[in-house]
Amino acid sequence: NKIIREDNEEKEKDNIINDNNEENEEESKNEKLEKEEEENSVNIDEIMEEEDNNNKNYNLYKKIKKKVIIILEGATLELGSLRKNPKLLNCDEHYKIIKSMKKKLDEFRPDIIHHCLLNLFDSPLNKVGLLQVYLHTNKHILIEINPKTRMPRTFKRFSGLFTQLLLKNEIKASDTNETLMKVINTKIEDLIDKNTPKILLSAKGRLIDIDTYIKNLCTSLDEGKDKDKDKNICFIIGTNPKGEIDSFIKYNDDCISLSSFDLDSNIVCAKICSSFEKVWDIL
Repeated sequence: NKIIREDNEEKEKDNIINDNNEENEEESKNEKLEKEEEENSVNIDEIMEEEDNNNKNYNLYKKIKKKVIIILEGATLELGSLRKNPKLLNCDEHYKIIKSMKKKLDEFRPDIIHHCLLNLFDSPLNKVGLLQVYLHTNKHILIEINPKTRMPRTFKRFSGLFTQLLLKNEIKASDTNETLMKVINTKIEDLIDKNTPKILLSAKGRLIDIDTYIKNLCTSLDEGKDKDKDKNICFIIGTNPKGEIDSFIKYNDDCISLSSFDLDSNIVCAKICSSFEKVWDIL
């Protein structure tokens, strides 16, 4: 009886130790999740770009009467619930959720948008105020991004920022209350002026030299009958990983290809900005 009693006491001790270990593991897990959430949260002040007042040529560039509009089409920005918390879905981390939605993994590539926005907003063309970027998602949500916005460097912070945007429909700078990003309730076809050239970038388009094309386009606009008016030029760039964009884009005036090779969307963005910088002598 004594031996049995001692065995039972030992088992109870083991059970208590196991319970404590499980509680500690759960607490550690919760602390880790809270830490991750804190690390991934975005300080709005950090994404507010300061104007470069030291750039001597800044006012000179303001005399250019055109602005380049980039529309990133088919952007895959969709929220899902992970442990009751909203998350921007991506195919690497949330494949189980995506499969449960009976959707294809390659449809969830917000990293493509991140790479494109880094190239666009870090470009000299944007820093002198001659670039305007819009996102048009595959869910027909239209997003306008303030050129002063500084894109988060890491994908996790980018995901946190766009999760906030899709939940609140607007992101504002905390100190100036200036709108940095917002969802706009208008059709993409009504967004761009009908007189603005709208050029679709596609592997199926006619092959051109982009520097020559942009130079000729700017010259033709300058010599047109409305040459004293501000004139914008719009480029439509697909963000679908398979490059399938031609089938649902109906508002373009022209369709061109930059290379005989397939190019990633972020490379296309960089080439467009670089060409305008050459034509307008933005150094």
